[in-house]
Amino acid sequence: GGDHPAVARYRHRPEKVTVSGAVTDARGQAVAGADVFVLGDQRQNCSFPRVPCLELGRGKSGREGGFSFPSATMADTSHQLCVVAPGRGAAFVEFD
Repeated sequence: GGDHPAVARYRHRPEKVTVSGAVTDARGQAVAGADVFVLGDQRQNCSFPRVPCLELGRGKSGREGGFSFPSATMADTSHQLCVVAPGRGAAFVEFD
């Protein structure tokens, strides 16, 4: 019984950060209206099995492609930005 430790930390003691940046296409042009998600996943070297990605925060790019939104973070996870732009597909970027 009980939660996996990484899930328990997310539910009970998430740290808050602000995630910001800009969504651009391959030519460097701003992409408005893209959905941006922060995903967390347990680190590979943890002694527990990996747990599925957790959505820690979400936002949307504005007219100039910029985004900024609050997100939870966990010290013992790796993080990814998932950007989904209608008609353009999805992209993933890892960050600490």
